[in-house]
Amino acid sequence: MVVDLLRQTDRDLGDLQRRLTEWLRTEGILDGCVVEGARHPHGAGTANETLLVDCRTPVGVRGLVVRLTVPGAAAYLDVDLERQAAALRWVAAHTDVPVPAVCGVEPTGTVLGAPFLLLERVAGVVPPDYPNYNVSGPVAELDEEGRRALWRNALDTVCALHRADTAGVGFLEPGLEPLVRYWHRMADWVGERTPLGPLADVRDWLERNLPTGTPRGLSWGDARLGNMMFAGTRCVAVLDWEMVSLGGPMVDLAWWLMFDRNHSTDAGVARLAGLGTREETIDRWRGRTGLPLVGLRRHEVFALFQLSLLRAGAFADRTRAGLPVPTDDDPRSVRRLLDRIEERLSGTD
Repeated sequence: MVVDLLRQTDRDLGDLQRRLTEWLRTEGILDGCVVEGARHPHGAGTANETLLVDCRTPVGVRGLVVRLTVPGAAAYLDVDLERQAAALRWVAAHTDVPVPAVCGVEPTGTVLGAPFLLLERVAGVVPPDYPNYNVSGPVAELDEEGRRALWRNALDTVCALHRADTAGVGFLEPGLEPLVRYWHRMADWVGERTPLGPLADVRDWLERNLPTGTPRGLSWGDARLGNMMFAGTRCVAVLDWEMVSLGGPMVDLAWWLMFDRNHSTDAGVARLAGLGTREETIDRWRGRTGLPLVGLRRHEVFALFQLSLLRAGAFADRTRAGLPVPTDDDPRSVRRLLDRIEERLSGTD
């Protein structure tokens, strides 16, 4: 099967529709359903292969999203769809944070040739990474007041997740340590495809400087505007839960700040008026969560290390496919992320 760098395959969509229809009927998920209209969405993420389908039932048409793993071109190590489904169901049941409803999960790969997660499709728009949402797209098209409302609603949604009582969460191992161990294994996995170079030293530094005393709780794992769906200025869905953990809210705050800078200062473009600055984001997060700000610098180094590994692995895949990769002076390069790491290492918490 041919796989492109957007994690799209050349699979037979007609065959997928037939197989998915049969599975839905066998599992009793949507009786009388006929799946049709399978297509790849424009601008989908790169961690999975994503397909949109229409499910025709006796009472109307329901829109669904099929997220398939791509074992031959995976972005993450040991992708666990059942854990993602459990997280989505838990968030829906225990918080007011909007997430897509889980229709089903098939972890074996025997139905469609790859494990998949089936979600209810939510109507809305997602701020794009390419082109940068600070340059064009639905966020840029809002006026300053609208962007301010969107930013506040988005960050408040993340804060609501961070206030959740996770005492009853049994499907995740508590603490930051399991998440750090996972990324150490990710480093070994990426290192099998491309030399780690200075990232090996960063891994050693993180092992010696693991943040302690940080707030406990749920971490979405990929907290950024580009993983949120909006209807107007209101968040209607929080997407992409591959890296959910109990590593704590500081993990998400650091990730949010990193991607905000990636899409503004590091990209060489101005942050749109109305979108909160770093200082405003930190202040609002502290005020809305009531949590202490502990170990932010070390969490930011950790976030940059994670993104560096993801990009190093993706660029190794591109090189093997004979495709170009960003040069060191490109804002998307690993070299630029390493420069950011050096900057944070020389700072203070």
